Amino acid sequence: MSKISVIGVGRIGLGIALNFESQGHEVIGYDIDDKYVQLLNKKCILSSEPKIVKMLKQSKNFIASTDILEAIDCDYIFIMVRTESKENGEYNHKQVETVFKNLIKNKVNNKTVVLCSNVSPGFCNSWTKKLKSSGYLLSFNPEWVAQGTIIKNLQNPDVVVIGEYNKTEGKKIENLLNVNCEVHRMDPTSAELTKVGLNCFLTTKISYANSLGDLALKMGANPNKILNAIGKDSRIGNKYFSYGHSYGGPCFPRDNRALIYTSEKYGEKALLQKASDEINKNHLEFMVEEFCKNNGRGKVVYITDVTYKPGVEYIEESRQLDFAKMLVDRGYDVYIKERKSVIDKVKQKYGTRFCYEIDESRSKNVYGDK
Repeated sequence: MSKISVIGVGRIGLGIALNFESQGHEVIGYDIDDKYVQLLNKKCILSSEPKIVKMLKQSKNFIASTDILEAIDCDYIFIMVRTESKENGEYNHKQVETVFKNLIKNKVNNKTVVLCSNVSPGFCNSWTKKLKSSGYLLSFNPEWVAQGTIIKNLQNPDVVVIGEYNKTEGKKIENLLNVNCEVHRMDPTSAELTKVGLNCFLTTKISYANSLGDLALKMGANPNKILNAIGKDSRIGNKYFSYGHSYGGPCFPRDNRALIYTSEKYGEKALLQKASDEINKNHLEFMVEEFCKNNGRGKVVYITDVTYKPGVEYIEESRQLDFAKMLVDRGYDVYIKERKSVIDKVKQKYGTRFCYEIDESRSKNVYGDK
């Protein structure tokens, strides 16, 4: 078995680290937050992510560290630090670049480095030679995981992509991942485009479904029956093809913007992605207007799900929360009826804009395994 380090053991990074550990590897999780590292080593973190708490408690070959030299002294170095988005849609690579600079300070001999963080297409190529000069061979292995199913997605992926430094490195990484699905090996730039391209196909699919559903309602037709029938065609499929809220969350909106940025950088107009964003906004406004049309203004409204999807605690880019805010702007008294952990986050951001009611039944099993 191998010795693996995961640099950046946040929600997804910790999932990657514990998944490797469960396969028998020796794993070091590197993070700059000393208090968090101590909690990891005491195996007493709280997490609403299924299986994480249990896997951490059962782990025998996982330790966390704030020492970058411990992370470097491994057979494989995986990097899963956060990349925010700039206003123009480009990913902010500051944290990844900081990691790379720290690696370069410590020369090695042909060490395998695997970047998993979201990056703008073309980013890896800009660092390959710099890292190679210090002995690091950079490959790109994007993750398609969702909040609430991280371990499930890692252990049973639909697709695995490796943007390999060379064929030897690609084969080493493929063997290490040990997955039961087809592995697509390619150059790093192709892999980076595959990452955003796949997610942006889903944003397009969601936008199309919602726009057709909006038209159906205006015409007195049934959007659910229409989309269900269309999705039965094997060329289309029913996944991500139902009528509901606009897409949101930590991946889809910013991947869509990242592809727009990259396309325009290389002289493409990204018409489809721009249309998806526009439809996404229009659909939210349509849902609010439909609600107001069917529910007299000034009424009390209870909203029970304000995270970007059920079962998670992530409220950033939540269209359900945007829906609630727009109702308040139209004179409704909106009560957020949610888990305490979610209410605390909404209160911190929006204060008294909403009324709040803790739903104790939804608070059960917030921490630990489900």
